[in-house]
Amino acid sequence: MKIGLLTVYSFNYGSFYQAIALKRKLEELGHKCDLINERVKENEWLNIKLLYKFYRNMPKILNKVISYFLPQYNTFLKLQNDISNYSQSSVDKLTISEISNEYDCIILGSDELWSANSKSIRYTKMFFGYGINCPHIAYAPSATLFDLNDDKLVSEVKAGLKTFSDIAVRDKYSQTVVEKLIDKEVPVVLDPTLLNPFFISPKKSKNKGYILIYGEDYSVEQIKLIKSKAKEYNWRISCLGWPHSWADEFINPESVIAFQNTFKYAEYCFPSTFHGTIFSILHEKQFMTMTNALRNQKVRMLLEQLDLIENLYIDGINATMPHINYENVNKKISNYRKESLNYLVNALSKIEVSVNNKSL
Repeated sequence: MKIGLLTVYSFNYGSFYQAIALKRKLEELGHKCDLINERVKENEWLNIKLLYKFYRNMPKILNKVISYFLPQYNTFLKLQNDISNYSQSSVDKLTISEISNEYDCIILGSDELWSANSKSIRYTKMFFGYGINCPHIAYAPSATLFDLNDDKLVSEVKAGLKTFSDIAVRDKYSQTVVEKLIDKEVPVVLDPTLLNPFFISPKKSKNKGYILIYGEDYSVEQIKLIKSKAKEYNWRISCLGWPHSWADEFINPESVIAFQNTFKYAEYCFPSTFHGTIFSILHEKQFMTMTNALRNQKVRMLLEQLDLIENLYIDGINATMPHINYENVNKKISNYRKESLNYLVNALSKIEVSVNNKSL
């Protein structure tokens, strides 16, 4: 089938990798898949429209200066070359209704697409099926910040979710939310980066003497712990994604491959993000995830799922930093991967039968 993947992919490395991992998996299954160009949100998000207008018209030297002060814009700029290697829907069509007419199926992808709350991804009706004219399924969206107390939001989302032929979510909290909204069982599947970690090299590498920091917010207690670990082993502290004055260096990778290499060669990782935790796991690093208010819940659920909850640091609780046995972790991921792939194949097979019947 010709599939459009509706997700986020250009504003941080985690979103890029989850989108490309799912796109590549769909292509492995024999389908043609395009990323739905993120500019489709220009009609709903003024900041997206301004961003792309700004990006297209701003001289390169000014882009470089601005990106120095705005880490997220810096990441956006760095990702553009890598994104250009993957097929996207045409910018000649910038409404989801027009775009969906070009595809046999739309897949609503992973990340915080259903966290309809001002603290995270804002409410975007197309993410809940509105305006999509072809069959559509959901693979691993998260709703960890969905506001169930907003009656108008709940009513609209209920109607939108009923248009999906199949739904699977990324975590148990999202499962609870969606099952309340549609009154039927919803499976939990792996984030695409765990489903299809195409970016991980099987070759073992020698570490290069640094602790890797990947995240925006670290508390005083967390910084103290990281510094003590670095001092104990005489390791540098290298930060990625966001600069930190207390680190020894800021790594600003030129490509997504260089980004992954920073995890690959690290001695120890202290991520504070969901995908930073996943990248640490996939590279089989010893790590301790540092919690913060926004990401605490989804990281906790991930680590509970993989029996790694002791590798979650919470301020005020002594961190033991237990050694991780990756043989056990990889077995769990392998089992979840089979279940997740079965969901995806079965959901697409039902749509494919329908599409083939229509063409007869």
